[in-house]
Amino acid sequence: MPRIDTANLHALTDWAGCKRSFRQLFGFDVPGVDYAAAVDIDVPLG
Repeated sequence: MPRIDTANLHALTDWAGCKRSFRQLFGFDVPGVDYAAAVDIDVPLG
């Protein structure tokens, strides 16, 4: 970790993979999901 800085972040880490995994953890950037599709937001709970 002490060797990593903004100039070599992408060369020494999997920063893109880390960002992708973080987004997918919260439901974003998931393969196969059409984020432009219409959704019904008025759904009764229970």
